[in-house]
Amino acid sequence: TKDNFLDKDIIKDIINKNDFFIDSMSLNDFNADRLENQLNDNPFILDAEVFSNQEGSVNVQIRQREAIVRIMTDNKNYYLDINGFEIPVSSHYTPRVFVVTGDVDKNNHKSIIDFINIIRADAFWDSQITQLHCINNEFVLVPVVGEHKIHLGELNNIQQKLNNLYNF
Repeated sequence: TKDNFLDKDIIKDIINKNDFFIDSMSLNDFNADRLENQLNDNPFILDAEVFSNQEGSVNVQIRQREAIVRIMTDNKNYYLDINGFEIPVSSHYTPRVFVVTGDVDKNNHKSIIDFINIIRADAFWDSQITQLHCINNEFVLVPVVGEHKIHLGELNNIQQKLNNLYNF
């Protein structure tokens, strides 16, 4: 579908670029493990399974990574999945996800993911906050509505900070 990093044509291209011409290859010459490894090396693929059935058809099952946040720094632009795996930006698909800008580094990834999980679990906050900006490991919330910014500080005690903000 259009809401994915990968589609059937992209998978076919990956397969063909790695010299797997499944349509013109005998099943005896086909190396399912090699194709599976090639597919699993793709940063958009979480898991690939390749197998053949009794009729001689080759089946490829793909589970792709799901981006939960886009990180945009001065020199890097990428997504993270729920496990903190970096997913490159795609020319094929741009998911609508939370955005974190500023001087983000890998040391911030876990706390950013934890923050996003808290935000996504609450319908109110999920609809109100779509961006974080990082300056020297201090974070600023950018709400959907209004021109104001909310200084959050470090990404610790998030639930308490959000409760205080809500009660304010």
